[in-house]
Amino acid sequence: MTKTKRFLSYVGWIALAVLAPGIIFGGFLSGFFFNPRVIDEYRMEEIFVEDYELLTSMVQFLVDTGHDNVFITWDMPRRGEMSVSGGIRVEIEDADVVELVQNLRRRGYSSIGKSGNTINFLRWPRRNHFRGIAFSLDGEEPTVDYLTRLVPLSQMNWYYYEADFNLWRHQNQTPLGRQGDCSFVVRNRNFCPRTGHFTQSDPFWGVHNMQDAPLLLYLCRVICYFR
Repeated sequence: MTKTKRFLSYVGWIALAVLAPGIIFGGFLSGFFFNPRVIDEYRMEEIFVEDYELLTSMVQFLVDTGHDNVFITWDMPRRGEMSVSGGIRVEIEDADVVELVQNLRRRGYSSIGKSGNTINFLRWPRRNHFRGIAFSLDGEEPTVDYLTRLVPLSQMNWYYYEADFNLWRHQNQTPLGRQGDCSFVVRNRNFCPRTGHFTQSDPFWGVHNMQDAPLLLYLCRVICYFR
């Protein structure tokens, strides 16, 4: 090998060593490696049919717990826990339910939440854009944080949803807010559309008092990477 080829080989390896960590790290932050395929309403219907038995079993368990708010993330089943109102950790005593949650995780669900009239199965998280399956407990439309799209699935009271914080924020700005007013209220505090910043501290901010808002909690985790 000539000196020129050897030099170019060294340069190539050095460039790869420098660029590879950034590419890999950026892929993890963006969710590319975890969610390479966008899930639309048609694909979600296929997933829903395949997972229907698991989903209905989970709904029955969450209803039977008697808790108004329940939140389960992918790591909690390893410890056999779930989080209920106030951020209190409660042990899942039924081993079959722990296995059920693990099976849902293997099927690609990132978190499970029960709040208000809705049980939410988060299936496709990508930074501040989320897609999943929601079940309505009372027959009314489910309530999902930052909801931008809702499509009924093949079974009654089941829905495919999309939640996009940026799109939701844009759609819910008042005409006055679009003109630069900084008194637009988003979740109990003032938001300034002109600057893109909140002008008050969040009275409900914190991991332990956001358990009833699974998408907000997930968004909080993602935002922390960029602060």
